[in-house]
Amino acid sequence: MALHVAQTVAVLRERKGCAEPALVPVDTCIAIVKEMGGNSLKFFPMGGLKVEDELRSVAEACARNEFILEPTGGITLENFDAILKICLDAAESSIHDWIEENYDVSPDSYHKTIRAGSATKEDCEVLSVEEGTPLLEVVQVGYLDDGRPFEYVETKFPGDLSVYQTVDSDSIPV
Repeated sequence: MALHVAQTVAVLRERKGCAEPALVPVDTCIAIVKEMGGNSLKFFPMGGLKVEDELRSVAEACARNEFILEPTGGITLENFDAILKICLDAAESSIHDWIEENYDVSPDSYHKTIRAGSATKEDCEVLSVEEGTPLLEVVQVGYLDDGRPFEYVETKFPGDLSVYQTVDSDSIPV
């Protein structure tokens, strides 16, 4: 069950008999939605990246509270990657802390393999490209400090939209 943040504020206003909208911290809003049986927040209307700082705050609060975030409104091909990155960055920092707190291990290293490939029939459907289109493929395996793998991610990008860059420097610690 998803509940719009605006709906939650309206429910609070209704219950307290307030004429003006209430300002509710996101963590409190999540607690209220959980109490009402919800499992996600629909952040709407975002207007794409017009409210980037607010999106980041809501994403971080959802990650802290192990709650689903549904960003909605104004998401386009041009801003999709940035919006997704904000949400994933919030979740990534949280999941590592959660692993450490709950399993007495911590993420230690990530091994990436980057290679050229060609689009399969399945890739064509997902990426809207022709079969055989050049792809940049990235496979990442995350390992815990005890050596066990805990994460496997395989991503594919159309070759014409991909840039791979490295920095070799004696001044940057490795």
